[in-house]
Amino acid sequence: NDHITFHLPPPAPGVPDLPATIRLRRPIALTKSVTIDGPGANLLTLSGDTDGDGTADVQLLQVSALARINRLTLTKGSAGFAGGAVSVRPGGSLGISYCAVTDSQAEQWGGGIDVGARALDMDHCLIAGNRTIAAVGQGGGGVAIYADQHCVIENTTFSGNSQLSPGGLGGGGLYVENLHPGTPLLVGVN
Repeated sequence: NDHITFHLPPPAPGVPDLPATIRLRRPIALTKSVTIDGPGANLLTLSGDTDGDGTADVQLLQVSALARINRLTLTKGSAGFAGGAVSVRPGGSLGISYCAVTDSQAEQWGGGIDVGARALDMDHCLIAGNRTIAAVGQGGGGVAIYADQHCVIENTTFSGNSQLSPGGLGGGGLYVENLHPGTPLLVGVN
């Protein structure tokens, strides 16, 4: 398992190194098991606003392996289909702790996070200001789960997320659907 931490030197002598924002130009594909440890969600932000104009431009993370993300803010992600900030794809599983996922958008599913066919373990997070778009948004402005694995959400705040399509399935904050309706899907929300 790989482990990523951050050492960000100050931009100039005498200037504090944190808080800092890393602007992504393209999504980061997590294809091997990895833990990403930030210094604190209030100290380091990964942003999909590529040029700093305030607009969500690119998706942040595409998870296709076991990934654990701690103490970061993920903001202004944008996806054409699902998972504006984070898309958990087949073969992937996401653990996320002490993070903020904010101001991201997806066209159809999971404006902040979309979990497709895998597992989610989330604790002590803020999911705020995320959305699916009005034209074709289906569900989960904050988080959409379409899974066959156990999912747990604990001590997490959902605020100001929206599913904007009048024809959508709902779930401004959270949308959950069982991948295999004939079998139990356990989703714990505390």
